[in-house]
Amino acid sequence: MNRKSIIGIACGFVLTASIGTAALTPKSVTVEPAMRRRAVETVYATGTIEVDVRVALRAKIGGTVANDVAQEGDALAKGARILRLENKQIATALAGGRVELAAAKVSAGSTSPQLAALRAAGGMLQADLSVARSELARSNVLAQSNAIPRAELERERARVSQLSSQLMSNLQQQKALALELKTNAARLGENVESLAAQADDTEVRAPFEGTVLRRHVAPGEPVAPNQLLVEFGDARKLLAQLTVDEDEIAHVHDGAHVVLTVGASRDRVIHGIVQRVNPDADRSRRAFTVRVLLDDADGIAKSGMSVTANVIAREEPSALTVPAGAVRDGTVWIVSGGKLEKRRVKTGITDTSFVQITEGVSDGEIVVPSPQAWFEEGRRVSAKRAR
Repeated sequence: MNRKSIIGIACGFVLTASIGTAALTPKSVTVEPAMRRRAVETVYATGTIEVDVRVALRAKIGGTVANDVAQEGDALAKGARILRLENKQIATALAGGRVELAAAKVSAGSTSPQLAALRAAGGMLQADLSVARSELARSNVLAQSNAIPRAELERERARVSQLSSQLMSNLQQQKALALELKTNAARLGENVESLAAQADDTEVRAPFEGTVLRRHVAPGEPVAPNQLLVEFGDARKLLAQLTVDEDEIAHVHDGAHVVLTVGASRDRVIHGIVQRVNPDADRSRRAFTVRVLLDDADGIAKSGMSVTANVIAREEPSALTVPAGAVRDGTVWIVSGGKLEKRRVKTGITDTSFVQITEGVSDGEIVVPSPQAWFEEGRRVSAKRAR
């Protein structure tokens, strides 16, 4: 064997030994233990702050806005006047109607001049009838003894009949007139009530204790019936109107806790509770509206502010978790006895950092947070805890 061959064989032994040593040396992998921690599943949403009760007050009649109007932001008690509409036509008609009604009530009352005249005429007829009846009775006695002619007796009978008819007619006229006067007074009363109601409609009042949120008219401005005048609400009771994507709405339920941040105070949070999920989706946005009652003791929120929110869909106070990157296609790699072992797992709550493991890994087992392509079952590794 020449010298070159010996050197070649020696080199081969050295190379083989080097490769074998490298294969036997465990590779270093970063690991973390499976740990229990609070796991929360949230649904992201955006929306705006609104007052819980908000009403739009419209004009019931036309008119011109008077100068004494409430300002936006004014807090008012129930029944307090917000604004007044001037309507001269209604005011004039109401004043004239009240005068006519007062006169009609006098005419229909016990001192009515028209009724007094008829009653006086009736009294005279009653007196004449009494005299005529007395004379007829005397004539009947005289006629039995033929002391007076029969024709005179008939004239007196006709006189009594005529006066009786006239008295009956007078009494009927009294009743008819009294009814007419009362009916007229009642009609005028109804007209005055109607005009008074229209006059009341010129005043727009607070339907409940609350705040003038927005005024849509100014003093001196003419308005038409049904025109929007004011938006009114209780600014002390706020809620958030959130928009939740249709793919996420199944995870949102009444009573769920919500954590919100307001546009103007990103570093401060407001807590709330889901009050109601609208059962009908907004088809254009493929989303649902969710009402959230707010607990804002610090007064951060104001009506109209934008918010971002996380609705707590599920929460586990002590969930067994592994790093989110450790789970690949339903499996994780663990290090047991210095060797790699692949485990199939079942997962639960997932967020950007951690995944809940419900089956397949036990407390404290060592998990590889970032599996590598060279991993294989039984491969020896050197575990190094992540910092």
